Amino acid sequence: LASPLGAYPNLAERLLPPVLKGLFIAGLASSTLAALSANAFLSAISLARDALLRIWEVPKEKEEGWIRWGIVATSLWAIFLAYQLPSVIEIWYVVGSCIIPGLLLPLLSAYFPFLRIPSFAAFWGSLAGFLGSATEWSLGSEIPFYSGLVASALIWCLGKVLVLRSRLNRT
Repeated sequence: LASPLGAYPNLAERLLPPVLKGLFIAGLASSTLAALSANAFLSAISLARDALLRIWEVPKEKEEGWIRWGIVATSLWAIFLAYQLPSVIEIWYVVGSCIIPGLLLPLLSAYFPFLRIPSFAAFWGSLAGFLGSATEWSLGSEIPFYSGLVASALIWCLGKVLVLRSRLNRT
């Protein structure tokens, strides 16, 4: 095949009678759309409720509107990635390389309390990790992970300095 993406539709075209082929294509479409809607909703919840609403402390009654905007934002981001990176493997590699540097230190601090920093510093450290990696990737780097990890670690160190300074001021 010229494109491996067409393997299942081509197989259905060659082997199945018209009615079964229609059911098969409908099944492919429905499973794709179900996965798409579930991932879009999960991404919107993560963006809106877990990130933005915690920063700006939005009342519960306005939460639904933020989640709707989160669906729009994550859908536009997904369309952008699909046009930029035609391979699913490439998408997972780039997304992982850009997201993990921002999440690694917060995850470690959940397990090791001595790594904890104020929440605003953790947010900025996570954002710096993502933006550092995304910038490096947009400049054409094959390994954007490390620049994001360095950016996140620098902000994290500043957060630790703030924690230590506040402890010293209390004594």
